[in-house]
Order: sequence, then C-alpha cells, then structure tokens
Amino acid sequence: MQVLEASGAAPRTRTADPLRLTNPPPTVVNCQNGELWFDANANSTFKPHRPESFLRNCLNVDYVPGATSPMFDKAVLEIFAKTKNPEAHFDHFMEFVGYSYQAVRETKWPGNALLPQYNASFLPHALEV
Repeated sequence: MQVLEASGAAPRTRTADPLRLTNPPPTVVNCQNGELWFDANANSTFKPHRPESFLRNCLNVDYVPGATSPMFDKAVLEIFAKTKNPEAHFDHFMEFVGYSYQAVRETKWPGNALLPQYNASFLPHALEV
C-alpha cells in the first residue's frame, strides 16, 4: 500500500497493519485516562494515550490503581454462596474471567495451559453444596 504525503513528498510504502485489522489486537485496555498494557507475563503498564497505539475503542471509565468493587464482589459471592467454599469459587471465577478477556492466550501465563481442564472440572461442580 502506498501512502501519499500531503506535503508533496515522495510516497512511502507501509507494510505494517497499524490498525490491526488483519492481526490480533494488542493486550491493552483503553481507558478514559490512558492505556493499560499487559505483557506476556501479565504485568501491566499504564501509559498516556498515544496516536501511535492506533486503538479504535475506549472504555468509558478511568483506570484507578487499587480500586475495589464491593458491589460486584458481593454479587458474585452470592452466586457461589451455596458452594462448599464460596471464596475459592470466587477466586477461580475471577481468574477465568481474566483469561477470557485475553486477546491471545499463550502458555507463558501461569495456569493458562490448564484452563480447559479447569472449565471441565469447575463448571459441573460450581453449585455443589
């Protein structure tokens, strides 16, 4: 693809896919106040918005490090209230939700290779009393 410069400079060729229309999206959460990037080891880095990120969507929420969600936590714990160990089910459920949001699932993340086995073993027994 050739890109013509408005200044009249010679056209340049762009071989990359900056909008990621054909490549997997990056592991990033675009928030109102910046971009939260994740590496292959689940470490996060919060960066200011940059045009070079070519992010097409943005959540209508600010990233607040250390924020809590007591209402959400209470609702999920109520779902698992009749299980033998609601807190353990809550922890596993949150891990499952985290994995489901990953654009790319690589085995570098601990437990990622066990996700299919986890789903098969956890879901049928989720409401054990």
